[in-house]
Amino acid sequence: MSNITAVAYYAGIPPNNSNPEKPQILDYFCQGVVASGDTAIAHTGMDTLRCDVALIQGFVHEHGKSAPHLQLRKNAVNLQKSTNKRSLIVDSNLFLYADKSNPLHYLRYSFDGVFPTTGFYFDQDVDPARWEQISRDLGIGLKPWRTHGNHILICLQRNGGWSMRGLDEFNG
Repeated sequence: MSNITAVAYYAGIPPNNSNPEKPQILDYFCQGVVASGDTAIAHTGMDTLRCDVALIQGFVHEHGKSAPHLQLRKNAVNLQKSTNKRSLIVDSNLFLYADKSNPLHYLRYSFDGVFPTTGFYFDQDVDPARWEQISRDLGIGLKPWRTHGNHILICLQRNGGWSMRGLDEFNG
């Protein structure tokens, strides 16, 4: 087996990316791996490499599945699964509607997949102070639960979002 601890897949970033945060995520990951004494590869190729942990920025979605950078993401995750190794998937901030520039670098992290049935989102034993901090930082909050009134709010995934697995939430 390979002695490569981690591979960051830079070619998985969309070719027309203008957001400096996306490559920085991969840069910081590699720096952290090296600082801990392990080996990190900043991989720019379109092939997949055997390693203990693969870092993918973003995930495959239903639009443009054949795009090379999306195929690389999919292939990297599949290789990790086939060798019983981990993939760490980093995706955009859920709260960009409240803070488009993302100066505090809030991101989503999951191991081995992005769906509730395939990925682990570190959502067990969550410290409530985390939400309180995000709420303060971004000036957002939740209204108290109500059992009376005339309206029911149903929150959906945005149309075309990958988490719906191709289902149309409006024509369900």
